[in-house]
Amino acid sequence: MKNNISFSVEDLRSRISEDRDFMVGAKRPVIRNKHFAVSQILEFLLHGMSIEDILKTYPVLEHEDVLAALYHAWQKSDEWDPVPAAS
Repeated sequence: MKNNISFSVEDLRSRISEDRDFMVGAKRPVIRNKHFAVSQILEFLLHGMSIEDILKTYPVLEHEDVLAALYHAWQKSDEWDPVPAAS
C-alpha cells in the first residue's frame, strides 16, 4: 500500500506542543490539541503496534501525528550527548 502523504518538517514541528497541564505537573511534549503525549506514541510503537494499528485504535490521531512524535524523539535524541566532552 502506497501512502500519498506529503508533509514538511515545519508541519511535523507544529504538531507538537509542550503542555504543563497534561498528566498534571511536568511540562511534556504532546500532540497538539489531541491529548496524546509523544511518549505514549513511542510506547505504542515499542510494543509492536504499527502506525496503521495506532490510527485504527485511536482515530483522532493522524499519520502525520505519529511521524511528528518520531521526529520529536529523533530531535531530542540528537541533542543528548552521553559522553562528556574531553577537557
